[in-house]
Amino acid sequence: MNWIKIYTTLFLILKFGSTYAQVNEKELSKIPFKKLYMLYFENSEKKDLQKRILKTYYNKAIQSDSSINKARYYYMRLQSETPKQAISSFDSVIKYSLNTGDKSFPFAAYREKAYKHIQLYQYDKAIQSFTKAENHVRNKDWNLYYKIRLDVAIFKSEELGNVKEALEIYKECYKYSKKQKWDGNTHLYLNNTILFCLADAYKTLKVPDSSSFYNRLGYKSSVLIKNDIMKNLFTLNEGANLISKKNYKTALDSIKIALPKVIALKDTDNTMAGYFYRGKAYEGLGNKSLAVKNFTLVDSMYQKSKYIFPEVVDGYPFLVNYYKESGNKEMHIKYLTALISVDSLMNKKFRNFDKIIHKNYEIPHLLKEKEDAIQDLESRYSIALYCVALFIIAVLALFWYNGRQKEIYKKRFDALILKLNEPTPVIDNNEEKSNHSTKEIIIADEVINSILKKLQEFEKKKGYLDSTLNMQFLADQFDTNTKYLSKIINEQKQVNFVQYINDLRIDYALKKLQNNSKLRKYTLIALANEFGFNTAESFSNAFFRKTGIKPSYYLKELNNTNN
Repeated sequence: MNWIKIYTTLFLILKFGSTYAQVNEKELSKIPFKKLYMLYFENSEKKDLQKRILKTYYNKAIQSDSSINKARYYYMRLQSETPKQAISSFDSVIKYSLNTGDKSFPFAAYREKAYKHIQLYQYDKAIQSFTKAENHVRNKDWNLYYKIRLDVAIFKSEELGNVKEALEIYKECYKYSKKQKWDGNTHLYLNNTILFCLADAYKTLKVPDSSSFYNRLGYKSSVLIKNDIMKNLFTLNEGANLISKKNYKTALDSIKIALPKVIALKDTDNTMAGYFYRGKAYEGLGNKSLAVKNFTLVDSMYQKSKYIFPEVVDGYPFLVNYYKESGNKEMHIKYLTALISVDSLMNKKFRNFDKIIHKNYEIPHLLKEKEDAIQDLESRYSIALYCVALFIIAVLALFWYNGRQKEIYKKRFDALILKLNEPTPVIDNNEEKSNHSTKEIIIADEVINSILKKLQEFEKKKGYLDSTLNMQFLADQFDTNTKYLSKIINEQKQVNFVQYINDLRIDYALKKLQNNSKLRKYTLIALANEFGFNTAESFSNAFFRKTGIKPSYYLKELNNTNN
């Protein structure tokens, strides 16, 4: 079951502790860094307070000139960003926290970055980040090492479906945990998580006796540390496990005890799993109407969040068959459509794991069944003719558009090559200096001249190829502030900071690709990394904005020209 992830992050939050949950906001600046850091996470529901904490922390970090506190600032800031936005912020956390001797960083940054990649289905990059976290703490902190090993195992099980591989790592972590004398509840939470992982893996692999053994151990441990949340999860997991033993009544009793408490916690993953297994228990008892009611609740949650995990997908074939047999065509089509939608999501997330969908409901069969059901409701002849006509028009329009685009791209490419082959103009620095502006922010000429010289040296040394570069970092390097740097770049270069850096990178890329045939064989992501971009998408967008053509077209035409 997908019940584990929130417990895998507890150690970072619980390790410090805090007594400042009700602190007066006016006193924020007096709070020590670690306590302020904890206060930020304790007030996740109070966004306005979090913003003030973040601002206070930043000001204190700048004044203290502490690298680890700057790292923690970026770590806090990325919590409110989308996964795509947060990826680049992790690089700042890592940069500032390297070689600081801090126990939790950059380990925490690598680890969180992995989870963000998972949310974007970038599983190869997630593994890379997990590996970096693991390498950082190996032979230094075995508790964190086995923590990240557990993360990798959960990733293999929950995201990739490799439960057998995950089980071996769970055993390895459990063997280590049994030898430790844990000091405090934080580590007992971790030990409980390992027990839950073992119980859940054995349940998934249909080894119910082993699953029950670890569920009992986990339940006793949860009682010992007075953790009602985990106690309910072990109860719910055992209820699900008993279904594989066909002990439906006892399974239903366990689920009925745990599920209301899980719902009260607004734990959506476990609530969805609870509805599903309650439905399976009723299905085993022959109560189809209650089984349908619970599987329908699972679908309602999926339709709202567009999130589902493989373990609960098996309720859809039951709904499809139920409404097919009852003759309810509308509901039959509804759940056929939902099942196809779920399969599409599973294929995106799990790629080649074809066993996710029940073997009797392969997609070609589902599509055919859906089509037959719709034909029973209404004639589709006129609609089909209309769709075919639209399709033909669309295809013709697409052909015309592609031909037109090829002409435009070819003209842009030819003009670009001519420009690249022209002699590089000599820049008159004196003329550039004479264009100093005093709009809004008054900057001394000496400061402007100094920064322009540093920018010239920065361009000469190709500092723009650093993928972790940002305005704050460059301002620090130039011994100035971001306002001055931004102002001078805007007025002297006639672009903003991001465009300035991206244009330098693209100009460099154009020349390198023109002159280096080996480089043209690189993949797009490899080229992006070569020229200072974090993603292939950002490289492609910057390239198109600068040149009006895509990098793939540029490479193709260069190769054709050389041939």
